[in-house]
Amino acid sequence: MTQYDFYEIKTLRSHEIIEGHRKTSYSCADHQEIFCFVWFDKDEKMTQLQLIFDEKIINWEVERGLTVGETNRRNQLSDKTGIHKGSRTIIEITDQKVKDEGLLIINNSNLPESYKDIINK
Repeated sequence: MTQYDFYEIKTLRSHEIIEGHRKTSYSCADHQEIFCFVWFDKDEKMTQLQLIFDEKIINWEVERGLTVGETNRRNQLSDKTGIHKGSRTIIEITDQKVKDEGLLIINNSNLPESYKDIINK
């Protein structure tokens, strides 16, 4: 079974509080196309987690629970380095395969256990 090792991307933005939330960014050491973003409120409680893998997304939010999506780059995948430019637009979809794949990645990731526990509820 594949193990996904994430490391935190240390930036000045990870210390900024925007609209009462702080965002941390993680990159997967072994899979360059996998990223994880986690938002915390002023009390350092996780309010959102977003996993992007192969331009597919699972997103967990306190208010909404788990949703699935894909980015506007999904159908533009290419092996060319640097082909994707600009910001991503997220399109919500209903695809059980994407949800299952995303949860499998999270469950096999070296992220703090508390993240996994909240998402799997």
